[in-house]
Amino acid sequence: MMSARRLRLLVFSVQKCLSRLADKCRGYCSVSLSSTPTNETDETRVSTFKTKLSSLRVLQAKVQLRRNRNMRNRIFLKKVVWRSYGKVLYFETFGCQMNVNDTEIAWSILQKGGYVRTHELSEADVVLLVTCSIREKAEQTIWNRLKHPAVLKKKHLKSSTPLKIGVLGCMAERLKTELLEKERVVDVVAGPDAYRDLLRLLALAHGGQRTSNVLLSLEEAYADVMPIHHSGHSAFV
Repeated sequence: MMSARRLRLLVFSVQKCLSRLADKCRGYCSVSLSSTPTNETDETRVSTFKTKLSSLRVLQAKVQLRRNRNMRNRIFLKKVVWRSYGKVLYFETFGCQMNVNDTEIAWSILQKGGYVRTHELSEADVVLLVTCSIREKAEQTIWNRLKHPAVLKKKHLKSSTPLKIGVLGCMAERLKTELLEKERVVDVVAGPDAYRDLLRLLALAHGGQRTSNVLLSLEEAYADVMPIHHSGHSAFV
């Protein structure tokens, strides 16, 4: 397979040849093309130039096609690698703007750990729900929402990368035991001050353990973390 560097050099060479031929064309065509060539030599030169120009355009098109194929192959291979390590992540955010900020912080931390984010729940290896626990209705909404990933989780049981489900935020802190034990769907529970620990928790979850960290911090936990803004799925409950 041709490397990206060699492709760039080939494209540059083709463009340079086209530029030189264009300069020659301007010289050949100083006499109006509509007039009859003065002799056979001029006609032959114009014909030869047109043939070479056509061949170079075909070559340039082939090079561009190969470059596009290589790009698609790289994207496909990246997806295969990500999925082989269980690193495709799906976030769903519930509640207030603070939870949106929590999602951005958690995503910033996980991205540095090699995770990639998807907008499609069906593509995910890890599903994280960022929750609100201010009202009882909010908690019930999240319990109901967990049913869908739970169905996907059962379908993934025989997969090389079983689906992992995590609950983050206020509800995780308040209902840790119920989340880990109820229907045994949730693999990771992390309170709002424990997002730095997510990489470790998820690594344990991929190893088959159910894990949690809901410890509260007396200090600002994420002062040095740069949130990553991302348009994803959120709901105000």
